[in-house]
Amino acid sequence: MGPESVREYVKVMRERYRAALTKRARGALLDEFCEVTGFHRKAAIWRLHATRKSPAGRGRGGW
Repeated sequence: MGPESVREYVKVMRERYRAALTKRARGALLDEFCEVTGFHRKAAIWRLHATRKSPAGRGRGGW
């Protein structure tokens, strides 16, 4: 799975993950995500929760 297809899949799964009502349903979605992409579970959770807060460019420290 290439980077572009992973990004598309993340978009779809993020919506499904947020719409899941139970912990069991979210766990099943995480299992599916990890199996398809090869991500570790914690990385998958991070990806599915992530929102873009600010544009890239400035690193830590703000200088």
